[in-house]
Amino acid sequence: MIRSSSDTLVALSYFGGTIFARAVYLQFYRIATSTPTVVLGTYRNPAVVDAIANLETLADTHVPSFLAALDFHGQLQTIFATVFRSAFSADIYHRRELITVPDGATIGLDWVDLHNTEVTGVDESAPIVIMCHGLCGSSDSDYIIHTAHQLLLQNYRVVVMIARGCGGVELSTPVGFSGARTIDLEFAVNTIKHRYPSAKLFALGYSLGAGIILNYLGRHEDIPVTAALCVCPPWDMIKASPTSVFPLWSFLLTIELKSYFWVNRHV
Repeated sequence: MIRSSSDTLVALSYFGGTIFARAVYLQFYRIATSTPTVVLGTYRNPAVVDAIANLETLADTHVPSFLAALDFHGQLQTIFATVFRSAFSADIYHRRELITVPDGATIGLDWVDLHNTEVTGVDESAPIVIMCHGLCGSSDSDYIIHTAHQLLLQNYRVVVMIARGCGGVELSTPVGFSGARTIDLEFAVNTIKHRYPSAKLFALGYSLGAGIILNYLGRHEDIPVTAALCVCPPWDMIKASPTSVFPLWSFLLTIELKSYFWVNRHV
């Protein structure tokens, strides 16, 4: 029997599809039959250890969406979210306030609103979400804009902390931003809490901003933050190596860092 080229193509496609489906199933089975991994650092607070031991959720089997097996490393999610957000507009406006932290550096507080007007009659007890952008980000980052827009629609007040030297905030000392430094966030939180003592404070961070929030939460006690959400934090930057990051993201992040150093080179 002579097999045509189209028949061969169909057979190869069927074979390849079967192999792919099998690989996806095995990947899903592996992550669906696992339990969450708890990572504790060298500082083991007995209260934290006891609280974790009593969390039934951590003992349950994790069953994610089947789509998780198609994008285990999250690259497609990142690309899809970027493209999806760009297709929809979300207009916000911000009023910038510059504050000086104890070491003399300058950071920005961008108070966000849905309207380009002076805010009047603010509810002093309305909850405030303090957002921390990612590496070299700002209030103009698309993930900040869309999230802030949704929060404002839910009657939260939103303020974005702009890191030293980022987003048009001039670098006033020869010390740039760092994921290990929490003094900026601590000072911003305390400033906002002092100004609005009756308002609940929430923290929301992305990437490097999420790492800063985690450091702040782990190093300080009696903080005035009610709850925090950290999205994709780099949780161990010491052990991480450049080869562990998808090359495209390393390339793009390096462009941002070069721009940061070029803009602030005079300092």
